[in-house]
Amino acid sequence: MRRVMLSVETEVGKDAALTLQAGVTSASYPTSLQVTGAFNSKKLIELCQRVQAYNYGMKPIVLGTAVALSNIVPESSLGYRGNFDAASGVVHVMKDFYGYTLVELPQYAAGMTPDDGLALKDNVLYVISPMGDKLVKGVMSMELTNTNDYFDNADITKNFTMRKLWNFAWVSAAWGATYTISE
Repeated sequence: MRRVMLSVETEVGKDAALTLQAGVTSASYPTSLQVTGAFNSKKLIELCQRVQAYNYGMKPIVLGTAVALSNIVPESSLGYRGNFDAASGVVHVMKDFYGYTLVELPQYAAGMTPDDGLALKDNVLYVISPMGDKLVKGVMSMELTNTNDYFDNADITKNFTMRKLWNFAWVSAAWGATYTISE
């Protein structure tokens, strides 16, 4: 059962993230909310301000995989200094970038083997305002299970089948944006 639940949790998360990725990058989405190019902190801040303005002042957050978030570095001309945990040798993703919270999206496997790659793009940052309205909405069915009595089998084992259905859709009154980082 533990593996079944981990599998369901993983697939639900992957489907929600892929729906976000498909919605914000669709051809019908406004081009002013889709930035592509080398990372520039001013462009990211402008994008955050644009999303905030069109979401009636709801402050956005920046989502991305750990690799995508690693591209966010402050301007060196501002005298940025970092504190690193030297005892453990740990460097983390920044939690705040000019007042905008950074949130790491977990990466998901694209298939059954490592050769299948990863599901989410590692060069895309998503700017969303979750307080205004969720960009992706999901539904989940009640779980349906089939079991038999353990006395039905000669070896006194119990058969169990679990079905869980879900779906996500890009339906929202809020705006989001993407910053595709090219190297």
